[in-house]
Amino acid sequence: MRNSYLQKNKRKVDWFSKAYIKRQSKNKPHNCIIWESVFVDASTFSNQGFTKYRGVNTQTKKVLFEHSYPMATNNIGKFLAIIHAVAWHKKNKLSLPVLYTDSYTAMSWVNNKRCNTKLKRTKLSKQLFDDISRAIIWLNTNKFDTKILKWNTKKWGKIPENYERKL
Repeated sequence: MRNSYLQKNKRKVDWFSKAYIKRQSKNKPHNCIIWESVFVDASTFSNQGFTKYRGVNTQTKKVLFEHSYPMATNNIGKFLAIIHAVAWHKKNKLSLPVLYTDSYTAMSWVNNKRCNTKLKRTKLSKQLFDDISRAIIWLNTNKFDTKILKWNTKKWGKIPENYERKL
């Protein structure tokens, strides 16, 4: 895939860029909501700081899980929420055909099995970085069929139960 894409477009591609992810048809927003799904969202107060994330059943709006960290970023929260949702469903032997997120960055990090953050490791972020390491190990040692799709905000509005930065 990579070589044919480069030959076709004759330019370098940043494999972590939002533009690359947007070009992938499997990640483009769909026309209709798939109700048998979960959506994830995260919120951070300012650029980095106290961060919460959660996973919610799209149809029932029931919160399936929620977690917080004293120091993280919004992208890290969404990255961990995606992995948490897939791992939670797999552990409980439940089907999760589709997972929605509004973050191309988090989708890219999951697809590349790495968290490309610039957040510094501190005493406040120790647990966060331990969880990121565990999440990456989980991604590398588990297979899953869940389609991770971009929530079509333009067509469907904000993700239901969106944090909207209100903590």
